[in-house]
Amino acid sequence: MILKKHEEFGKTMRIYSHGKVKAAKTSRIELPYLPVDLITPEEFLELPLMGCNTTVDVRSIKRVEDEMPEEFWEWLGQK
Repeated sequence: MILKKHEEFGKTMRIYSHGKVKAAKTSRIELPYLPVDLITPEEFLELPLMGCNTTVDVRSIKRVEDEMPEEFWEWLGQK
């Protein structure tokens, strides 16, 4: 899961945190939620826009690999 928002509308997004979804759960009031182990690197990363219009944008790993520049993968490796 990646936390992101529009930076330059229609062109770029800024990524703030990333993490792995641990499970899909349902709350005591029957609402679904995803517990995530988030990592927040020291620096934010600005990338080409890949959809920032909904709470959860599902993307295939193939699409992410095809569209994200090398800086994204380097940033993702930070802890």
